[in-house]
Amino acid sequence: MRAILAITRNDLLVYFQERSNLIFLIVMPIIFVVVIGSVFTAGSDNTIVRMDVLDNDNSPASAALVEALADANPQVIVCPAAIGSNVEGDAPCALDEGVSIDSTLADERLQNGTVFATLTIPNGYEDTLFASEEVTLTFRADPSLSAPGIALNTVLSVITRVGGSIVAANLSTEAAAELDLVSDDNRDEFYAARYAEAEAAWGPPPPITVTTEVANVTVEEDTQGGFSGGFNQSATGMAAMYAMINVVGLAATLVQERLDGTLPRLLVMPITRGQILAGKFLRGYGLGLLQFAILLGFGAFMGVNFGQNIPAVLLISLVYVLTVSAMAIFMATVARTPEQASGFALLASMTLAPLGGAWWPLEIVPEFMRTVGHISPIAWCMDAFNTVLYDGGGIPEVIVPVLVLLGFALVFFVIGIRRFRYE
Repeated sequence: MRAILAITRNDLLVYFQERSNLIFLIVMPIIFVVVIGSVFTAGSDNTIVRMDVLDNDNSPASAALVEALADANPQVIVCPAAIGSNVEGDAPCALDEGVSIDSTLADERLQNGTVFATLTIPNGYEDTLFASEEVTLTFRADPSLSAPGIALNTVLSVITRVGGSIVAANLSTEAAAELDLVSDDNRDEFYAARYAEAEAAWGPPPPITVTTEVANVTVEEDTQGGFSGGFNQSATGMAAMYAMINVVGLAATLVQERLDGTLPRLLVMPITRGQILAGKFLRGYGLGLLQFAILLGFGAFMGVNFGQNIPAVLLISLVYVLTVSAMAIFMATVARTPEQASGFALLASMTLAPLGGAWWPLEIVPEFMRTVGHISPIAWCMDAFNTVLYDGGGIPEVIVPVLVLLGFALVFFVIGIRRFRYE
């Protein structure tokens, strides 16, 4: 282990002697975080999303849905009731006292950026649900912002739970009626009891669907509360991109050392080939983690709130940097010259970063581009970070993208180590 650390320390000393490397490690990434974060930021330093809900049914079932929406995500303020509001002030919904919201006012609030989304519950919602027929809710938002994605994810998660409970209660009631265990007189009471029992359970696909509509929105500055997800996007995205740029640059170093005889000379020393490669790998891995520490730390300074999910953030960072470090080993086996290796590294970084959502949220691109974008490890890294930052997820919720990143790392490692040559 001492030999591995000695190689790593020597390589890092050489790296930091070049002042230009510090520019790409610290200065340029921070500039990009500020610029991109400012572009995507719309409002205050609190990650708050207002959503108007037009309840045209005004039934107990629709009221329960509104309450469930408010309870599902503290980032989402459900207006006009402002249930579950965590915005300080007398008007968290930016409404005068006693003012109700109709379709005209809702459209106006969406157009001027007061809210990020509107959800319409149709008349007859309760009756249609209890008849086991499909209900369509209408969700309208501006797709140019990532904030509406938070509201839509909240709506989808709630209707999955509510819809599953409804289906379970309907099936139980119908089965009991066929067995003469329930009569018309106590059918409603029996149904209510079964619904209460099933409410916390995951059921089959919900009988509620949501149609999304695009609104032509002009976003203005919102002084009553806003969305600071811009730095959520830029800090994590730039950390992923610049970690890849700095780490895969290791490939050029390895190719150069192979050509100038440094690697062959190391072979005559009392160290193994594995120790040499491990020391080189650890150099890239350490730089990648340092890049994440700098940019995520700067993001926290700019208001990014990682909450109680620091272990998940650490896990994502560790695994992602492992993946790009393995990619560097692989690239060193493909390139024949340092110039080729640098070109491959730059091309990969500048292609995989925007494709994977480092520059902008993948929510704003077409569906097929989201699918294509997930050939990039950055997309899975951003998926995991978005789960932590927007959905409050922890390690269990990010395990899938983490496992995919480990899969990338394994493939790159196996191919890279088998193909790596020291001479």
